[in-house]
Amino acid sequence: MTASVPLTQTVAREISRESLSVVTATRLGMIVFKALTAGHVDGARVEGLAERPSPAHYELVLEFLLGYGVLTKIRGLRRPLAFAVLGRPSLTAGEVACAIDPFAYISHLSAMEYHGLTDRVLRTLYLTTPKSSDWQRLAREFMQKQLGDSYATYAASGLPMLTGTKVPKILDKEISVTHRLHLGAYRKLPETDTRVATIGRTFLDMIREPQLCGGMQHVLDTFREHAPRHLSLITSEIDRHGEPIDKVRAGYVLEEICGLHAPEIDVWRRFVQRGGSRRLVASNEYSSTFSEKWCLSLNQ
Repeated sequence: MTASVPLTQTVAREISRESLSVVTATRLGMIVFKALTAGHVDGARVEGLAERPSPAHYELVLEFLLGYGVLTKIRGLRRPLAFAVLGRPSLTAGEVACAIDPFAYISHLSAMEYHGLTDRVLRTLYLTTPKSSDWQRLAREFMQKQLGDSYATYAASGLPMLTGTKVPKILDKEISVTHRLHLGAYRKLPETDTRVATIGRTFLDMIREPQLCGGMQHVLDTFREHAPRHLSLITSEIDRHGEPIDKVRAGYVLEEICGLHAPEIDVWRRFVQRGGSRRLVASNEYSSTFSEKWCLSLNQ
């Protein structure tokens, strides 16, 4: 007679095999679904195998996992979008946010904090993620890749789907999200879902959106202190991915504020537009203080 194992224990065992500290509702739903449709797990038959996967299975498993402390709720989440796994390293808001949104990454002032570019104590977590229409397409492709031919069956089961959800707060951090058509460069941290903008991208974001990076004065102070050490990464990122106005602003800051020189900066001068009204900070009013070389209103 073939041994059988309860669905709850099967799912708990699968979670224990994974190294992540966060399990999202969608991930848990897929584990439940696969356990019920797999046939046998480790040579044992999963109880309830003949039943069609449903939200009732998910709720049964979640109640069991929370009741036995395998999973715990995460402070600050208004909806049960993700859960902390027992015995794993302490969670950060960034790790939870990147688990909930698999296409987001930590950016702007939060990326500056991660890279040691600011000493400010942050109460806000800054993230970048795709625009809504792209996000929905990516979510569908993500789940299709995870579920293969079973995607349609899962989607019809009522189990948690990957959906874009506005999350105002995680743990003790307020959440600020920037939506982009084209995502920037980021790196994934080992054994976590956490993704962080690269150093080069972080400096480009400082130029583009100083208001999300502590303000232009903080950006200029950061460039003065840290740009010399990271100059090649900064110029490479801006040269490849910066718009002409980004290159003009960065050229001014690197050359006239930081006193730095690089071949890329010399090339960027071709993007200078004389007789225009370009401003160092796009969101600020025009100032009569002016850089003749870079044709920029220095309105910081």
